[in-house]
Amino acid sequence: MRKVVSFSSLCVLVGALCWGCVGMGQPGTATLSIKLNPDAAFGCAAARGPGLAGAKSAIAPGADWSPAAFTISGEGPGGATFVIEGASRSAETRIVPGEWQISARGFAAGGIAVAAGKASCVLQAGRTSAVSLVLYPLAGLGDLQIAVATTIAPAAGARLAGELVYRGLPGGQPPAERTTRLIDAPAEQPTISFAGIEAGHYGLSLRLTDADGVVSGGAAESILVVAGFTTSGTCAIELGMPKAEISAALFPAEPLPPPLLSASHRFGASRSPMPLALSRAAARTGESIVGQWYLNGAPAGTPLALAAGPGILPEGIVAFPQGSEPPRVSLARADLVEESSASFRTGSASAILRAADGPGDAQVGWRASYAFEAALGDSLHGSGAYGAGKGAAFKVRAVAASPSGLVAVSGLDEDGAIHAFAAGYGAPLHSAAPSGAASLPLDASWIRLWRDKIKIDGSFKSADRLAVSPDGRFIAAASTSSTWIALYELGEHGAWNACKTLKASDEGMAGFGYVKGLCFAPDSSRLYAASSGNGTAYAFNLGSGNFSLWKTCKLWELLGETDAYGLKDIQATPSGAVIVTSTDKSRLCVIESGEAFGAPAILQGATGGVEPYQPSAIAAAPAGDAFFVLCGGNRVLRYERGPGGYALASTIPLGAEARDASFLSAGAGWGGTRPMIAAAGGGAMAICELGPNGEVVASHLCAPGIEDVAGIATAEGLSFSRGAFFLAGGEAACASVFGGEP
Repeated sequence: MRKVVSFSSLCVLVGALCWGCVGMGQPGTATLSIKLNPDAAFGCAAARGPGLAGAKSAIAPGADWSPAAFTISGEGPGGATFVIEGASRSAETRIVPGEWQISARGFAAGGIAVAAGKASCVLQAGRTSAVSLVLYPLAGLGDLQIAVATTIAPAAGARLAGELVYRGLPGGQPPAERTTRLIDAPAEQPTISFAGIEAGHYGLSLRLTDADGVVSGGAAESILVVAGFTTSGTCAIELGMPKAEISAALFPAEPLPPPLLSASHRFGASRSPMPLALSRAAARTGESIVGQWYLNGAPAGTPLALAAGPGILPEGIVAFPQGSEPPRVSLARADLVEESSASFRTGSASAILRAADGPGDAQVGWRASYAFEAALGDSLHGSGAYGAGKGAAFKVRAVAASPSGLVAVSGLDEDGAIHAFAAGYGAPLHSAAPSGAASLPLDASWIRLWRDKIKIDGSFKSADRLAVSPDGRFIAAASTSSTWIALYELGEHGAWNACKTLKASDEGMAGFGYVKGLCFAPDSSRLYAASSGNGTAYAFNLGSGNFSLWKTCKLWELLGETDAYGLKDIQATPSGAVIVTSTDKSRLCVIESGEAFGAPAILQGATGGVEPYQPSAIAAAPAGDAFFVLCGGNRVLRYERGPGGYALASTIPLGAEARDASFLSAGAGWGGTRPMIAAAGGGAMAICELGPNGEVVASHLCAPGIEDVAGIATAEGLSFSRGAFFLAGGEAACASVFGGEP
């Protein structure tokens, strides 16, 4: 079990209590030891199938309704609270001494609440007190259906007669007067139904009579109705025999598979969260599957369907019906419950979302952060050799994204792990959300695709450089401190197909290593790497099952012999040219595509204001044959291709707050309406909106706060896709989303 943020007190029935000092704890705090004991009613035998006789226990739901997960909460002195969730029936916590009210609730598979209990106790400082809670079935309403089958057709005029008598709820007071529901129906009526009756024990008597009132057969049984469930029984009557056998089965005997919900994350407190989900339920003949969203237990509306499977998202994705008012609590639980309209089979899943105040202004700023919780739970694809996370936060070392919506992250929950997600920003909706949005906003959550670890020569490797191909078919990974490069080849909807690696000991790779930059060609046909270890740019051929070295460009021959060539980044322009930055030599190396890859042109900078001086990070422009380059950590240069090649077109100064930046990214803002650049890695993150001539028309500063929920102060990478900037939050152990919408 684990301690989580406290939420609203649970409504529960009175349980049994005993406590006593059984040990010593830390002075100033008290230790509470809790044991949960489900009532004997939960031990009823599983429901019997039709035609099975001989069992004398009550007709009850099968094992699916027994509590398998528990929530324990407490309210103590001075407003102190705690909440513990898990599958164990025992828990222990250290809390402040004093008088406490303890409540517990049990949940069956699918998160359905089925049991509750409560107690009070007084805790003494430095001592351990033990509380035993009995969990009784919840009060509420359930349904009962009795189908009647006979060995031969009853004679004309035959009737079913009987009584259903309420005996009370386990753990509650017996009713002052027992409610009796009479049964009188034609024998040919296939089902006798009781909808919305009180949960608890019932006695059922059923008789089959002929037209003259003579009893042909009958039976008496005990039945347990459970709140929120349908108990369905079959009455098989052999005419002429003095008995009938009643057996029961609980729907859902085969529950619907739970939907896949998007990854848990933090979202802006001033905005409404918008989790996504993928239904995995297959409707049977004659039934339909309907869904209902809940936010913190309150109905939030029916799912919003996407008009198509955009990018790498599969068809069938639905979204939360974004409301006009954001939740006013710091923690929100979003649940999607699916139900069969015919059999009442249900399936559900939930995601925990935490609200926070993030950096940026009302127009452009922080939208969400994904930490280690995003690496836990189910994935769309079970592929990948290491799909399970360890549930502990770890430094995020790199992030990359592409127009396909594929997002790759290195880190999150374990050094060396690669995580793949799908972001559906901008995907059209079948009908507009309540907020008026006609497409998925930047507040829409990521769908988790898979998790893997890179293994080379028997050792796990850690990537701090990532790139994603524009078509979403490849993810490249490398390290600034090692001599290998890895390529993931992906299938439909981002599925993990294969991971291929090359290293310095392979043919043609001598001296390769210490990779400072990775990028793909605009048509995703090649991968480029800037190897700072030997001052060389590498070009690799890609294709189905192919990852091989194509050409190299020995930049060191132009840079001069040195142990540090100062290569910092590499980027391909829209026309396919490859640009490499060299900080130490203040050079931009322009390598044209095609067979001339080995003959670069040089743009030389120098001290005294000659640009490009100390170029580092580079980004392709979202429109035209142009690129941006970060120089000196305090300004961005825009280069455009002219008749004589690329030439400096404009300079964009960064504010003093964002100086010493080390990462740069660019793209067309939301809906492609405005070109934008972002610089990070210095004192703050700067986002600039640009005019048609590269001039700044609006600037937005995202400064790290005290908590730095977005990881701006420890940035390790920056990328752009689908109207959003993605920041690797470094020591903040998160990947964050920045952007703005009209």
